[in-house]
Amino acid sequence: MRRHVPLLLLAALATTACASTTGSCPDLLRPPKHPVRCAAPPSCLYPPYQAEFPFHNLVLQGGGVKGIAYAGAFEQLQEKKILPQIERVAGTSAGAITATLIALRYTPEDIQNLILNDVQFQRFEDGGATGIFRLFRRFGWYKGDYFLHLMRCLIEAKTHQSITTFGDLPAQGFRDLHIFATDLSTGQPMEFSAQKTPRVEVARAVRMSMSIPLFFASVDFDKDVFVDGGVLLNYPIDTFDKTGINPDTLGLSLSSGPPPRVDVDDLPRYGRQLFATLLDTQVVDLQTNPADLERTVLINDLGIPTTDFELTDQQKCALIAQGYECTCRYLSDWKPAGTTPISNLGPLGRATRIETAGKCGAAWSLPPPPPKP
Repeated sequence: MRRHVPLLLLAALATTACASTTGSCPDLLRPPKHPVRCAAPPSCLYPPYQAEFPFHNLVLQGGGVKGIAYAGAFEQLQEKKILPQIERVAGTSAGAITATLIALRYTPEDIQNLILNDVQFQRFEDGGATGIFRLFRRFGWYKGDYFLHLMRCLIEAKTHQSITTFGDLPAQGFRDLHIFATDLSTGQPMEFSAQKTPRVEVARAVRMSMSIPLFFASVDFDKDVFVDGGVLLNYPIDTFDKTGINPDTLGLSLSSGPPPRVDVDDLPRYGRQLFATLLDTQVVDLQTNPADLERTVLINDLGIPTTDFELTDQQKCALIAQGYECTCRYLSDWKPAGTTPISNLGPLGRATRIETAGKCGAAWSLPPPPPKP
């Protein structure tokens, strides 16, 4: 089976993040000989919005490997002085990983550089030799233990605690974090946060949120069985809506139009396509909800499948470029809620916004290879 994106993101992140903390998870360090860097981002050529933005909440959709694009979006949010004013962040699956990093105040530069580092990904496929037995006992091929170990390492690098709970985050000055997983026992989405689950370990909640059915073993928690949050709630855009639509919320979503036809002829492909279809159904729900669409940055995912884990450096840089420029275009065309029809990507209205979602960024190129020693 191929690797899931949270593994791709976490592996790269752990290389530098854990290295920055002396003695923290030394067994995870795999520093690359020649770190890869994308070329400088293209200039944001759209006319800038001149007033201050009201956003204090950030919501991140799940999207597998396509979530790499968020690194570019964060850079644009930093340039527009939005990221420093974010107080609360929420996410599901791959969005839960990036939400956790933003909550812990990793910088956009940290995240972008870390994503591009070389890592030995085979260590993520823990317990594959006994996967067939685990598939029947715990409903997933891989154990996911190494993922949990890495997540703890990334969190420890910031909190200096081996185990960090949601209740620990506010006291250390971190952003308010909300993570969503699916409780299969009740058939309901489950929210983890300092307010609702202060004693729950953050890393464990992220492990639940990224547990793609059939790929990773489910997580037993509080007598229930938990899997990937994307099964029921891949885009928790209404997390901070207490008395109606909250204009202080900004969401990041991934879209590129109708998915291509896929031949489903083996179990791994069946699992990948089943999960991708669940996510695509929720994208349709977003497209038919004007209020949520209005406060959402649609980022072109370049048609990359959710579980395509063999991305080249060029593809990673292209996704980052899309995140940067699509966010730039959204913010340049942004108007306060209620003052303009839904046309965040131009004057042609919501249909055009959906159909052209993300067709706004030229791919960044890789820098020349380093000289041979």
